[in-house]
Amino acid sequence: MKNENRKFFQKTYPSFWLNNSAKLAADAMHYHYQEITLDQLQCYDGCSLLECGCASGDLLQRLQKRFMDIKMVGVDLGNYADTWHERFGDTVSFLSSDVSELPLRSNQFDRILCSSVLWYSPQPKSAIREMVRVLKPGGRLVFDVRNPWHITNVLTSFSLRTRRMTGHKTIRYSYFTPGSLDDFLNTLPIDFQITGYFVLLPTRLPLLGTRLGNWARLSPKLSFASGEGSAQKFAQKLLVWGEKRVGENHL
Repeated sequence: MKNENRKFFQKTYPSFWLNNSAKLAADAMHYHYQEITLDQLQCYDGCSLLECGCASGDLLQRLQKRFMDIKMVGVDLGNYADTWHERFGDTVSFLSSDVSELPLRSNQFDRILCSSVLWYSPQPKSAIREMVRVLKPGGRLVFDVRNPWHITNVLTSFSLRTRRMTGHKTIRYSYFTPGSLDDFLNTLPIDFQITGYFVLLPTRLPLLGTRLGNWARLSPKLSFASGEGSAQKFAQKLLVWGEKRVGENHL
């Protein structure tokens, strides 16, 4: 990540990242989506796991409750050192690093998770390549991206562009269409599947703030995932899981 992006992250960390982490942790629909994501990891006792963009470690903590013996490493650009130590002590290793430049050796982890992270990265393709690099042959990778054609993402982009035009500094999101994601993943040594994850109603509209979003999140039943292997054109998120092919190293 370029220095200016790192500086912007550090500037927005107290006001944006910490506040939103707390909101998402209390969001029933987001929790439901995370459970779908964790299930796709197919972890097992004795496996090694890397979470990229682990924040304060909510998902690692949930995995730790599911399994007795997983060697876990968390990577995040933010400074969550106090929270990490309070939650995990020495049972989980943490690194402060950019996901697109992982300070880790190749072919190291059985499982890699990157949930609700890549749309904040200005270099999502580099981040995905790095995750594939450190994944063991036969290992499983699970991540998600935002699709620009879902109504919530369209409205969010419009709102952010409007704010930038009026002189405000805002978060910039990265997107993949189903087609561009499929084309990119076909260049990597992984066998993958893509599922479109939907929210049936827009969760953010300019001028209405979070009111509509709060109403739409009253029940996880307002969201659903499409069948495995199909990337829906207007899905809000595209959830990807794949296994690194044995005997190939294209990176």
